[in-house]
Amino acid sequence: MTSMNTIMHIEMWLKADDKVFKFPVLPSSFDLDNSSIIETSNIVNLGQVAMYGGNALKTISISSFFPSKEYQFCTYYGFPQPYECVKMIEEWRAAGKQIRLIITSTPINMPVLIESFEWGERAGTRDVEFTLTLKEYKPITIKTTPPTTTKPEPTPRPVDKPTTNTQ
Repeated sequence: MTSMNTIMHIEMWLKADDKVFKFPVLPSSFDLDNSSIIETSNIVNLGQVAMYGGNALKTISISSFFPSKEYQFCTYYGFPQPYECVKMIEEWRAAGKQIRLIITSTPINMPVLIESFEWGERAGTRDVEFTLTLKEYKPITIKTTPPTTTKPEPTPRPVDKPTTNTQ
């Protein structure tokens, strides 16, 4: 049984193949967009109707910064320098690399692609602020059926009867 005074420890990770990145500074918040696909059609004499088309891909936006020094509030120490972090994320984005986003103490553990990565320095601290937008990745699986080895029997053609002219 957990105590009401227990503080949940949250960590945020990106994983791709053999590379693992732990965010040194957690964002103050993150937003997960979990939408439905609703198609709208026009029907004559009825007007517009809405039809459910399934779930849209989830999108999550994370804003934080890569610290240039070890602040007290960092989640760990010995983290990469800000532009090493930028380089790794840019390489994953440019390559269209599938990565896994994990946010501990939440249900978020999903494969994603990097939709956008905005970053820059502010306030002269050499910290690099960023906004990272990730989109859920769903692999496409195409079911194939093995080819048949027997040829179907051809359908016989109807026999045309000669027509007679009765004039």
